[in-house]
Amino acid sequence: MPKRRAFTLVEMLIVVSIIGLLLGITLSALSGAQKRGMKTRELNRLRQVVLAWTMYSGQSGEQVLPGFLDVPTQTTWGVNYRNRAGADLDRSLSQTYSWRLLPFLDFNLDPMMGHRDPVDMSIDESDFRVPPGMPALPAEFDTAATLPGAGAAIEPGFGYNAFYLGGWWTNSVMVFGDARYTEGTIQQRGKVVSRSTSHIRRPSEINCFVSSTWRAPGRLNEPFDLLEGFGWCVPPRLAETQVWSLTDGALDVLSTQAVPLPRYGSTVSVGFCDGHTGNNSLENLEDPRAWIGNASSRTFQHTTN
Repeated sequence: MPKRRAFTLVEMLIVVSIIGLLLGITLSALSGAQKRGMKTRELNRLRQVVLAWTMYSGQSGEQVLPGFLDVPTQTTWGVNYRNRAGADLDRSLSQTYSWRLLPFLDFNLDPMMGHRDPVDMSIDESDFRVPPGMPALPAEFDTAATLPGAGAAIEPGFGYNAFYLGGWWTNSVMVFGDARYTEGTIQQRGKVVSRSTSHIRRPSEINCFVSSTWRAPGRLNEPFDLLEGFGWCVPPRLAETQVWSLTDGALDVLSTQAVPLPRYGSTVSVGFCDGHTGNNSLENLEDPRAWIGNASSRTFQHTTN
């Protein structure tokens, strides 16, 4: 009877190593596929938001959705917004774009809040969550943060290019409305904010909505997928203030603000003013020409007013 040969210790270690390597490759592939699926769903949500933004302009005589309307501005203008149930919104909730755009989305929760997992509430009840490391909100949100619907108002999945599209309005005055900049060798004034769709230069290149988050100074560290969104987003330089920069490919926040967020991978989901969506690198988002229609170079700057 032939004698059976047992595995040696070395052979067993080799087999275990091969199994471990195969498992690692399989798990890595599954993780990559999962990320791609989540990124695809994010882009689908973003596409709906950009379409709603386009519909708003189409019904408003080509006027671009205002970026930010503080409560005094809404009061002076006499504008009121309602929730899905038809009740009047507290004006602190409609300062950002979300609740002003939701009627064009049939008050669907997913385009605004689909990045949350699980999403188990109505848009009217969406709450404000305070994730670890999130800095204090601007004082304008003190009331909004306590109200039902605050999640959609403050933490939608996508941030609007609010300072340069439609205008940022405080006490009925538009920020950057009298800004100064140089175009070629000519000194210009104003015109850094696009207020109608026909006046948006290079609409296929200008960010309309960007995956974003609200951060304090410091390096933006992973895991990015778990960070909450925010209602607007800004370029690296906001007028005369340097907000963020890249160091060896990593985003360093220099001033508390809403910054681009590379959720579900290394790229940022972007919806452009011509309606298309795609992925953009942080390096490309460093360019002011991606945010400001009148920006003429990568070194473009303008004054506050």
